[in-house]
Amino acid sequence: MLDDRQLLRSYAREGSQTAFGELVARHVNLVYSAALRRSGGDEDSAKDVVQLVFTDLARKADSLPRNVVLPAWLHRATRFAAAQMLRTERRRQTREQEAVAMNALESEPARDWAEIRPLLDEALDELGDADRDAVVLRFFEQRSLAQVGQALGATEDAARMRISRALDQLREALVRRGIFTTGTALSSVISANAVHAAPAGLAVTISTAALAATTITTTATATAVKTIAMTTLQKTIIGAALTAAVGTGIYEALQVSRLRNEVQTLHQQSVPLAEQIQQLQRERDDAVSAATQNADELEKLGKDKSELLRLRGEVGLLRRENDELGKLLEENRRWQASLTNAGQNLPVRQRFVPTKPSGNNNASWQNLGPDPFRPGSLWAMGSAGIGDKFPVQEKAHEPLFEVTVIDGDDDHLVVEVSSKEGSQQVELWRDKPVSVQIAERKYELRFPTAQVNPADKTTTDKAHVIVTHRP
Repeated sequence: MLDDRQLLRSYAREGSQTAFGELVARHVNLVYSAALRRSGGDEDSAKDVVQLVFTDLARKADSLPRNVVLPAWLHRATRFAAAQMLRTERRRQTREQEAVAMNALESEPARDWAEIRPLLDEALDELGDADRDAVVLRFFEQRSLAQVGQALGATEDAARMRISRALDQLREALVRRGIFTTGTALSSVISANAVHAAPAGLAVTISTAALAATTITTTATATAVKTIAMTTLQKTIIGAALTAAVGTGIYEALQVSRLRNEVQTLHQQSVPLAEQIQQLQRERDDAVSAATQNADELEKLGKDKSELLRLRGEVGLLRRENDELGKLLEENRRWQASLTNAGQNLPVRQRFVPTKPSGNNNASWQNLGPDPFRPGSLWAMGSAGIGDKFPVQEKAHEPLFEVTVIDGDDDHLVVEVSSKEGSQQVELWRDKPVSVQIAERKYELRFPTAQVNPADKTTTDKAHVIVTHRP
């Protein structure tokens, strides 16, 4: 099987129509697909571009370099042939595709291809010749890495690296145009959609037309020489033919102008639709913004309500604490009044005045025994100084605990209760009993206002602490 270069040399040297037809059949899909992409999917325009490309190939066959990569050359020729013809049409179709893509319910790969297709060839144009040749051979011609390397005169690994680098550059070019994708997704999309089958019979038609155009070009010079010697009749006939040709050209020009006017009309009709779509989008955005603001206000109101409930709870708590504080202050005033009255009614010698440590470690206790005034009282501590210790015991048994006077004044005493289990400080106010737990037994300590003599039930200053067992 002959390769592209051999077929091209055979046609250039021998004028082999078979060789040229083989080249057209081999690459017509590539050229038609590129032209179809560049024409925005207009099949008629794509066919015109294909004819121009292969006519140009037939004309330049003998001047192409020996090492030309024909698929890449055909791709570049397609670009030049379609650029001027399809620029305006492609812009219009691109806008329509963007409008349709907003509501299209297609799969993700199909949407990717719809976005990439109008911009793919422009991105390919930015690649270097070697990188573009590699991409065209690999993804447009569907050749293996080994075949790509052979066509480029490189190894398979070099071809793989060049293709990978070219894909990265192609992806960056698409990103600059607003298309975001990955190299893997880009290679998959191009491989699946880049090449479309040309219409049946197009290859044969293009081969015939290109060869005919070449034949006309070759014989044009000889025809011009013969024209000089034409007779007046012949010149008249040729003039009529030229007039008919010019008329035909004018008619075609009018047709083209009419079609362009129709295109402009359609474009003008599409502008209001685009404005309506933009208006709807703005209304949707305004509605979303309003809903967001309402949600924020509702959330703020909810937080304010929670804060109000919390403050109400704190106010209620403060009111209760204030009421309790008022009760305590009132009770304190009553106690102070009673203590003042008691102090005024008692002789001075009966009021407790703290003394310096006396070191009286043997200070005595008075066992009150049954007492109608203090039921359950066991012991009464006699008057002593600060720092004295008083053991509490029952008869001759081991002391239950010790009471040590730490501090005191006319209204209160501070004592330390010590036992085997540990020690604890107890603050005693006048006539306010305090309970302590000693060895699983409960005792009550009391600092009375007026002490009682157990013998004659008269007041005395010899008992400052009364210990009572509470079963």
